[in-house]
Amino acid sequence: MTLWRHALPGLRLGAGWKSSRARSDAGPSVAPTYVPEVVQPGRVTPMFDLSAWPAHIPIPDSVPSALPEFQFTFNTPEEVCGIRRSAQLARRMLGLAQDLAQPGITTEAIDTQVREAVIREGAYPSTLNFQGFPKSLSTSVNNVACHGVPDDRALRSGDLVTVDMVVYYRGFHGDVSRTFMVGRDEAWHDPTGRHLMTVARECLYAGISACGPGLPLRRIGQVIGQLAKRRGLGVIPTLCGHGIGRDFHCPPDIYHVPNNYPGLMKPGMVFTIEPCVSLGTPEFYLAADGWSLLTSDNTRTAQFEHTIAITEKGVDILSG
Repeated sequence: MTLWRHALPGLRLGAGWKSSRARSDAGPSVAPTYVPEVVQPGRVTPMFDLSAWPAHIPIPDSVPSALPEFQFTFNTPEEVCGIRRSAQLARRMLGLAQDLAQPGITTEAIDTQVREAVIREGAYPSTLNFQGFPKSLSTSVNNVACHGVPDDRALRSGDLVTVDMVVYYRGFHGDVSRTFMVGRDEAWHDPTGRHLMTVARECLYAGISACGPGLPLRRIGQVIGQLAKRRGLGVIPTLCGHGIGRDFHCPPDIYHVPNNYPGLMKPGMVFTIEPCVSLGTPEFYLAADGWSLLTSDNTRTAQFEHTIAITEKGVDILSG
């Protein structure tokens, strides 16, 4: 799940997101015929009663760890295997959410069915009650950049939906997210949306390719920011990846734009890469639900995420 960070004191974030709005050669060449709906958060039902949670499934801490900002965690091979199990379970639950996301279903109904599936796996949906978040996954639709709360709005054919799925399984968290289009029949009407999703996916894998032992953490953001700029899009600079494992969120912070975040990647480090790519402004505002972050100009965003581990020889995609 995306870490929402203001710039740290002394941390410089580059202007990689201040790219020209003109599209590159790789972008769509015709105006889209699909007009996306501007989404406002709907009605959210109360959080699942945790007193009814199955007693045999552990519930993780609902507050972040208090580790110092640059105290990085180095996981043993056994711990990396534990994170991999959780990350791959999160990926399967994400696939279920995508299968359920058909025109007419509400995101709240998706949340309920995915939570029940997570319980059947003997796991816990990490976002549920994390710092008070009321649901088991995050569903961000169209102009909702991230942290969208599942609600009573029915999905429409052509909506772009980002589902962020995190599970806690046998003592470890695993995190993955993906943006997809609802309703295959609308896909060809929206070249701009397809371009947005393509670039967001490219940015994720460009960031992963920038990883390896001994390389600076800041290299991830430099590579992602440069690619997005070449594609004529931008990256929201204050939405970050994060360390993950026994803790849901821990150092390092992973910025997706040029920055001067300190530290080198070393074997045993596990973190998420999850650039949020925007068609418009990098600015956003907090909705009345206290969680959903909406773009200031109502343009759409897309986001893809993996949990990765740094190894002696390179990088391992644990959620792949």
